[in-house]
Formats: sequence, structure tokens, C-alpha cells
Amino acid sequence: MDTPFRPFVFLNACHASAGGGEADRAHLGRAFILSGARGVLGPQIGMPQVFAAEYALRFVRQYLRGDDTAGGIALTLARDFADELCNPLGIAYSLHCGMDARLTRAPVGHEQEMAA
Repeated sequence: MDTPFRPFVFLNACHASAGGGEADRAHLGRAFILSGARGVLGPQIGMPQVFAAEYALRFVRQYLRGDDTAGGIALTLARDFADELCNPLGIAYSLHCGMDARLTRAPVGHEQEMAA
């Protein structure tokens, strides 16, 4: 699909990236990709709410900076949670497509040009 808007989708719900079974949730990620999403990230297993919230906060903060790719951020977070907190849950987040996705930010001052 050719669209100028190619979002990166973060499905931060338990089993959002798990495949198989009657309700194949991987199909939801695939549907987003086929609809133009540049990538989909979500956990493959049930996540404690506190962990999922902290993971989401860290991921979104880093992604919005526009400096790192989604794959790089996911890898860094998995390592950080394991090293700093001895918590391996970061590896349960699965990236479907979009390993090299990054937020492209408008140059500073672009807002003024658009308003003129």
C-alpha cells in the first residue's frame, strides 16, 4: 500500500505478538503491516502491568527522539532490563517488520515555514 503515513505500531497488550491458536494475534500485526505500518512491536507473552508500562515509556521516549531504530531500541531495552534489573522480560517483545524503522522528525523551524 502506498501511503505517505507509515506509522510504527506498538501493541503493548499481553500476547499481542504471539501467533497460533484460534485467535491468531500475529494476524493483527500482519494486518497493520499490509495496511502500511512500517513495523509492529508487542509482547509474545503475558506481561506484568508495571513492566509493560515501564517498557513502553522507555521505548516511546527513545523512539520519539528519532535518533535510534526500533530494532536498536528493542535490543538496548532488553539488555538494559537484564543488566540493570536482572529482568529478562524485555526479550519477550517481538518486532514484526520495521527493524530499521525510525521516526523522521521535521527540521527545527519547519513549523514556522508550514504556517507561512
